[in-house]
Amino acid sequence: MYSCPTHLQTFIRAVPVCHQTTTLSEVWSIFCQEKCDRIVVISPQDHPLGVVYLCRLIGSVF
Repeated sequence: MYSCPTHLQTFIRAVPVCHQTTTLSEVWSIFCQEKCDRIVVISPQDHPLGVVYLCRLIGSVF
């Protein structure tokens, strides 16, 4: 097995989040404000539930 001296933390990037009750309008605002291409959807307990991708949202809404 290959041993890499780089730690996982090197690759971790912050990603915007929203709750599963967030409206599409609010999600669109997050995409625009954060200039991102994905948002993690979290539960009321702040557990990740899934990911909303900008390209899929645009394809479904517009």
